[in-house]
Amino acid sequence: MITTVTLNASVDKAYHMTGAIENGTVMRVARVCNTAGGKGLNVARVAKACGSDVQATGLVGGFNGRYLESLAQADGITSNFGHIAGETRSCINVLDPKYRSTEYLEPGTRVSSEELDAYLDEFPSIIADSDVVTLSGSLPAGVGADTYQRLVRLVKDAGKQVILDTSGEALRLGIEAGPTMIKPNRNEIEALFGITVTS
Repeated sequence: MITTVTLNASVDKAYHMTGAIENGTVMRVARVCNTAGGKGLNVARVAKACGSDVQATGLVGGFNGRYLESLAQADGITSNFGHIAGETRSCINVLDPKYRSTEYLEPGTRVSSEELDAYLDEFPSIIADSDVVTLSGSLPAGVGADTYQRLVRLVKDAGKQVILDTSGEALRLGIEAGPTMIKPNRNEIEALFGITVTS
């Protein structure tokens, strides 16, 4: 089984527009598509579509958190999320003929150290039946840059393979824990090594 971890999950809202955006006016949305979002949930959706046994985990809270869990269930994705007091964020993607895609990404609610520690305590049991664990995306406010490092170590201690897909300091510290694989893009590689990729 593949377990995907999304610590900064979101309800992703795609606003489909029939006309070009006109700033400073009232715009009518033609169609709305809501999905359980965040990089890890996108990984879960693709893994499920490819026929893998998958579960999603991470941190969710409030009405949006419950809605996100219901959206994941509607996609056929089993979930086992940790719950926090704050409200899960929403992220909006406006799709229109002129600009094509404009994203508005909320930062995410603050997670307390107590909430994170409670989740990390439960994490080994959440991944007990997993063969591979993926750690994907940004970290929520209040969570230290070493959080993925801590999760990589928990996964390795459990004898599982772990794939890390994040950026910046969280990626640098996560690599120190020796994940099975990392998936940086070009910009992340350049930032990590202080180089410019030319080929």
